[in-house]
Amino acid sequence: MRHPSTVWVDPAYADEPLDRLRRDYIEYLKGRAQPTSPETVIKYNSSLLSFTRFLELQGEEQVLASLTPGAVSSWVNAQRTAGRSEDGVASRLSAVKVFSSKYIYKHLELTTRDLLMKVPRITPPEKPAEILTEREIEQVLACFDRPSYEDIRDRALVASYIATGLRFREVLDLPFASLDRISGEVRFIRGKGNRERQARLSPGALKFVKEYLRLRPAADSFDRLWLQADGRSLTYWGGQSIMRRLRARSGIARLHWHLFRHGFAQTALVKGAPAALVQEMLGHSTNVMTRRYLGQARQTEAARQMPKFAPI
Repeated sequence: MRHPSTVWVDPAYADEPLDRLRRDYIEYLKGRAQPTSPETVIKYNSSLLSFTRFLELQGEEQVLASLTPGAVSSWVNAQRTAGRSEDGVASRLSAVKVFSSKYIYKHLELTTRDLLMKVPRITPPEKPAEILTEREIEQVLACFDRPSYEDIRDRALVASYIATGLRFREVLDLPFASLDRISGEVRFIRGKGNRERQARLSPGALKFVKEYLRLRPAADSFDRLWLQADGRSLTYWGGQSIMRRLRARSGIARLHWHLFRHGFAQTALVKGAPAALVQEMLGHSTNVMTRRYLGQARQTEAARQMPKFAPI
C-alpha cells in the first residue's frame, strides 16, 4: 500500500532512490559532530541493504515511496522465515525505523511525518547474557603460546578486555599516553556519546601489557597503544581478525569481544560490587542493562546456595 500524497513535502521526493539515500545517510552518520560508532554504521548500512535487496527480489521499485509499513512487515516476515534470530530481526528493524524517522523525516525533512510511524518495534524475549567460565578464560589466554610479537600483543589486548569490561573500540582506540604502566590506570577512554572516563588494569592484565610494551615499536610519533608489527595502528578489521583466529585456536565458537564485557559485569556483581558502581565501570548511561546483569548474578548465587539450604 502506497503512502498518501500528503505525506510528501514535495511529490518528487517519493521517487528518490533508496540506494542514494542510504549512501548519503552513512556519510551523514560518519560526519556528525559526534560521529556514530563504526559498529553502528555497519549495522545501519547492512540493515538498509537488506531491505532494498528484499524490494528488488519482490520486483518493487527501490525508491523512497516503497518504504511502507507493509513492505517492512513483509521484509521482517521474510527474515523470520529464513531462520534469522529474533534479536537480529529486531536490530535490523530498529535501524530502518531510525533511518525513516531521524534522517528522512527530521533531518532531511522530505516527509510531513515518519513513514514508518505505525510499525511497532520488536522486543525479543530477554535472554541471559552469555559469559565465559573461569576455565574458558584460562583456555583463551593459554592460546597465546607462541613467542611472536602478535601473540604477545594479542594476549595483552585480550587480557585488557577481560580485566576492564570496556567496549571493543574503547580499548582498540586507546592513545599510547592513556596508560600509566606503573599503576595500571587507563585514561582518555572515549565511550558512547564521546564521554571520557577512566579504568584500571588488574595486576595480571598489566603484567601481560608490560610484556607487550617491551616489544612494541618505539617511536614518539605513534599515538595508538595497540600497533601492528610494522608500527601501524591496529585497525577495526585487524581486531576482528584477532577474534576470528582466537575462536579457531581456542575452540570456543561463541567467543566475541563483547563476551568479555558480559563476564566482567557478572563477576563484579557476584563478588559483591554495588550495582551503581558496576554501571559506572561499564559506562552505562542508565541502569537498565546493569539491572539485567544483577538479576542474572542473583540467580547464579541462588543456585550456588541451594545445597546449603536443601532439606536433604
